[in-house]
Amino acid sequence: MLNQVHREITQLVTQMRRLCSLTVNKRLHVVGCTLHEYAVLSRLAHESEVAQGELAFDAALDPAAVSRLVRDMTESGLVTTRVSPQDRRQRYVKITNKGRALERTLSPVVDDALKPLLSGLSQPEERQFLDLLKRAHEHAVAAQAELDSSEPPPPRTRKRRSA
Repeated sequence: MLNQVHREITQLVTQMRRLCSLTVNKRLHVVGCTLHEYAVLSRLAHESEVAQGELAFDAALDPAAVSRLVRDMTESGLVTTRVSPQDRRQRYVKITNKGRALERTLSPVVDDALKPLLSGLSQPEERQFLDLLKRAHEHAVAAQAELDSSEPPPPRTRKRRSA
């Protein structure tokens, strides 16, 4: 029975993520922004500087996609980047005043988009739901870190070219 509960939770979380993404993306598209751009701006608005790899994890994008996204956002004047002095492969991203102003404009749009998705919950239920998600997230991050540290990475395979 427990395995069925785990599968159902996973399925529902995945579906909620998709519904939230679709709903928010539609609203942001109207104002000329994407969910991924907003995710980066939102994270940077609350921290002084974030490693580009962390932004990839937050936005659920591969590192190459985040690299392109950050490049485009840099060209638009929304963020700046710097190379880590300790590891030249590592880039840090920081929000600009223009990016901060855009994030403040977009936050109410995102809030309004998400409101109907949780309208079936009272405020105490929303708080309880958030607390449960945070707890599950903390444990998932810890479990993933343990898995990452104990297992060697899978071997890289080369893709064959089609003739």
